[in-house]
Amino acid sequence: MKKSGLLVCFVWIVFSVFLIAISSGDEILPKSEKQKGQSALVGEEGATIYEKPDFDSKILGQVNPETKVRISLKPRPAKSGLGSFYQIKSKTGQIGYVVDTEVIPEFQNLKKGPSGKKNPGYKSAVIEKEKSRSKQDSIYFTRYAGAGLGLLGFTEKFRGTELSDQVVMYNLRFTGPGVLFDGPPLDVNFSFSLNPPQYYDGISRTPASGFFIFTDILLLLPFWEWNHDLIYYGIGPMVTYTKFQVQSTFNYIDSQEFRLGIVGSLGYGHRFKKWIARLDGKYYFETTRYFGYWASVQYEF
Repeated sequence: MKKSGLLVCFVWIVFSVFLIAISSGDEILPKSEKQKGQSALVGEEGATIYEKPDFDSKILGQVNPETKVRISLKPRPAKSGLGSFYQIKSKTGQIGYVVDTEVIPEFQNLKKGPSGKKNPGYKSAVIEKEKSRSKQDSIYFTRYAGAGLGLLGFTEKFRGTELSDQVVMYNLRFTGPGVLFDGPPLDVNFSFSLNPPQYYDGISRTPASGFFIFTDILLLLPFWEWNHDLIYYGIGPMVTYTKFQVQSTFNYIDSQEFRLGIVGSLGYGHRFKKWIARLDGKYYFETTRYFGYWASVQYEF
């Protein structure tokens, strides 16, 4: 009787373990896969850890970009059939799942070929993977938006005389393909100053007031490009609008003027992940001619 009772208990325990394994489904990794596994690097956008291999399941946390993690050897399809997931162990010890496109495997499974011997292509495969991971899209073909400062040697004709002054300008800048319409990379600038040039102070009885606005659209062309650096040049049309109020000795002058011209530029950009810093020199050709120097910071969008 005792033996039969022990046998019944043993069968019940085995059956219970079997039921637990079935109910857990994809949440339990095969032992062999747990032992093998592989290292991986989280992508540039980071990764979300889900409780189950399903986008609708509970979110356990996030993994920072470019963090080295341990994942399962192979991805498994989502329960909904949409996408695939690797199993991952978080820093807190939780077991979860990440989308396969958010992590970059480290090729541990390529160390050995089908015959079980060392794969001679393993080293080169890792090198190629590292190269592709470190190499971002071309700066020239990436869209950026940002702002900057400029020092403009603004020159205009006043009563038959050319007057010039170094004016600080503020700038909004959009660069890259598709910033205005589908087509080649453009450099679109909206620049302004809320102070008139100082040469008006010499001819005005009271402090001069006013502002001026520049808009230029340049077709950008690459001169030389590395992985994170770009030397470029451009040419395109420009429009200038000026509005100044000056109190002269005999009358009050309210001057407004639109001017059309052409601008050429030569610039250098250096990328920091999704940011880029640019230095540009520009030559403005309109009713007068002058130079401008610009520094700007932009972010990829």
